Amino acid sequence: MLQHVRTLLRRWRQSIAARGASLVFMTRVVGAGLSLVLHVLLARWAGPTVYGTYSYAIAWVATLSIAVGLGFPEASLRFIPTYLQSENWKPLHGIVQRGERLTLLISVAVSLLVTAGVWGLPFVPSGPTTQAILIAFWALPFSALVRYYTEACRAADQIAAAYAAPRLLRPGIMITGIAMLAWLPVGVLSGPSVTALFGIALLPILAVQRISFRRLITVESPSVAPQFETRRWLRVAMPLLLVTGFTTLLRKTDLLFVGWMLDMQAAGLYQAAVTVAAPVGFILNAVNAVAAPRFARLHANNQNRKLRRFVRTLAHWLFWPTLVFSLLIAVGAPLFLNIFGPEFKTAQAPLLLLILSHLINAGTGSVGHLLNMTGHHRDSTRVYGITTVLNLVITPICIHHFGLWGAAAATTGSALVWNAWLHHVVQKRLGLTPSILFAVQPSR
Repeated sequence: MLQHVRTLLRRWRQSIAARGASLVFMTRVVGAGLSLVLHVLLARWAGPTVYGTYSYAIAWVATLSIAVGLGFPEASLRFIPTYLQSENWKPLHGIVQRGERLTLLISVAVSLLVTAGVWGLPFVPSGPTTQAILIAFWALPFSALVRYYTEACRAADQIAAAYAAPRLLRPGIMITGIAMLAWLPVGVLSGPSVTALFGIALLPILAVQRISFRRLITVESPSVAPQFETRRWLRVAMPLLLVTGFTTLLRKTDLLFVGWMLDMQAAGLYQAAVTVAAPVGFILNAVNAVAAPRFARLHANNQNRKLRRFVRTLAHWLFWPTLVFSLLIAVGAPLFLNIFGPEFKTAQAPLLLLILSHLINAGTGSVGHLLNMTGHHRDSTRVYGITTVLNLVITPICIHHFGLWGAAAATTGSALVWNAWLHHVVQKRLGLTPSILFAVQPSR
């Protein structure tokens, strides 16, 4: 066992991916701390209803930010590393320009359509929830562009711009704004006002990411006319868009249905469980963030032995730290929920189930990224699509019968189904076994 740990540490010191993952992880830890402070302050100062209204509105923005990008963020992650490595500057400039402009155009169009619907349809109810959703939709263009440049910076190994900017600036700005609103007369700290803060916080993030990425391609590449290979990009982008859209729906369906079928207070309670469980997924997200471009490079260069060894090592990096986080948060669940307020203790059962879903994700390995980055995105699209449809059917039924516990149970069951299915596909298509169950077995 000691020798195995020494081997892992030696590989970590030698691995660029591991060092990058460590930086991403530390950024996520600090960002999660700030985000937790943000959520706790909002829940305690404004109450579960305002907290739920904000969470519900932002869930809509997070979901639609995927659709309006047309898959260009995912395509950038696939193409930009290749263009940089081969010094193919013309399509590099082209994909950045085309992705940015299409994202902005479509997101503004969606915002205008939603605004026209809210103002023009008499049956749309008025109130704080509707106001918050309307404000959130006008933050949609900024959210979508931040998402695009996050993936572009990630593809170019600009870890600070990709992760530090959105994870540190946004909660920092919002904490400051919420503290200022809390000192104003009662009622100013509301769902609409906090949602507006969310949109304002996106502006400096977008500025930092855009300037950072534009500076990189200006320094690295000569001034050339962009070359647009839009059909080629879209052939890759659209299946990846479906994958990302399906996975986002799998993560957000529970909260969206809770807010729709129950009320904003229930949405606030459930969001607290989601927030407390979130650190369990840090390791998986941090490692995948850096590993995904390397999957693409190793596969493109036919370095199958290195890819197999890399995947096996990743399984250990993913599972064991995640297991530790799971146990710590599960044991301290009542204490963590009580930080949000006494009424949030009722979310303990959903919290434990959500922790289990994160552990399932980590134990199965980087199955989705392996397929997406090696040209098998259609397989993962099919798996995610069928699972998403099942989840959309099962979640409202579970919520109707079991409330918040049912929402978390549907999410965890879906995670088990799509992880097992994708692992089978990875074995079939790539001959790899990324789960911890295979990694702990002796190498052959």
